[in-house]
Amino acid sequence: QLERALALRPIGAVRVGFLHGPRQAEAIAHFLRSASPEASVFAPMLRAGAENLVDDETRGAMARHLYAAVRVVVARAAELPSLTGREAEDLSGLRDAAKRLREQGARAVVISGWIAHGRVLDLLDDVGEVALLDTARIHAAHVAGLAGSYAAALAAHLARGLALRDAAEAAQRYVGFRIVRGR
Repeated sequence: QLERALALRPIGAVRVGFLHGPRQAEAIAHFLRSASPEASVFAPMLRAGAENLVDDETRGAMARHLYAAVRVVVARAAELPSLTGREAEDLSGLRDAAKRLREQGARAVVISGWIAHGRVLDLLDDVGEVALLDTARIHAAHVAGLAGSYAAALAAHLARGLALRDAAEAAQRYVGFRIVRGR
């Protein structure tokens, strides 16, 4: 499907989420290197509730193959223990987690959805330049798919030509709109 899409026209944005195994991670990374879209986002989906969706072998293949192949890796704050081996308990922990993901090969990292003191904080680490994106927490019923929506919005804004920080801020606002709308 990806090769067919590329044959039709250049690809402006790619958002990668759930992977079904190590071979798929390698194949998608190969495609991304050959297609070279500027707006490529990898937001690994590791869990659904308490259920693990990705085994250790696939997680390792993601880091080896996909982290360096995409423009930015988006990690949910709740999944940091699975991705980095540690929970982020404070801002220093968030910075350390982003650094660990970059040491695994990611050029840029967004850690999304860290909640502290009634705020939602997203940390952006773009090749070592760190920015904190802060917004008010919206108390609402659970809205499914927010992490995927954030990653898709980030890819779309990057494809429009926004700088990574501006695209991350726009994606954060988009998630807020989805929460307010309840879908």
